[in-house]
Amino acid sequence: MVIYRRGFETKQRECGGEYGESSLDDDERSRKLAGGSKKQNVPPKPDGKGRRINVTLQTAIAAAHDGAIELLRQELLGRIDGQADDIRALQSSNTKLLEKVNELTSSNAELKSSNSVFSTTLQRHTKTLHALKRRIVLDDARNKIAHDYSFTFDELRPRHSDIGPLVQRIRSKLNAEDSSLLSNDALTMIFYSSENSVRDGGNKAAHEVPLSDCIDSVLEATLTEARRALLGKIYCFAHGKEPDFETTTA
Repeated sequence: MVIYRRGFETKQRECGGEYGESSLDDDERSRKLAGGSKKQNVPPKPDGKGRRINVTLQTAIAAAHDGAIELLRQELLGRIDGQADDIRALQSSNTKLLEKVNELTSSNAELKSSNSVFSTTLQRHTKTLHALKRRIVLDDARNKIAHDYSFTFDELRPRHSDIGPLVQRIRSKLNAEDSSLLSNDALTMIFYSSENSVRDGGNKAAHEVPLSDCIDSVLEATLTEARRALLGKIYCFAHGKEPDFETTTA
């Protein structure tokens, strides 16, 4: 039994030695193979030619960026120029509008001035016309008294001191209806022509009118040619010159 065990141990050591050496060899080969693979995966260092290629590529990219930026800059400048043109056009249009506004303002001022002159003239004519028409009413009443009650026109043109007695004579002849209308004051108004009386106002309106109004009346379109000619000569006699319608509008 002892001999067999020793022989077995001896055999076991021999086998173990073979197996151990074989395992060591395999491990060594694996490490070499692994080491060789790691060395192959390490990238090689770039040489000078590779660096030149990288610089050229970077330069091309930078140039492309610069070109794009320049295009954007030109586009922005174009937009700015377009907006500047629009602003100039608006300024020109605004200037023209201001000129038109100034023209309209000036025209409006002229119209206001003309309207003021027209209004003043109209008021003067209206005042004159009212005064004349009031005197016409008095003359119509005087003519009716002369016609209805047999008075002469000379009798109905009394002096100031004769107005009172004339009023009493007329009142004594009036019928009841006319007497209710023509009081002493009414009859006095018909004949009274002193300063500031109704008849005096009509007389002044008839005889104290502006020269331009006289020219208008002489050349008034509804007159016949014969009457216009005669009045023109009378006007020339009174004022020393021919009536000129144009001077009335100056």
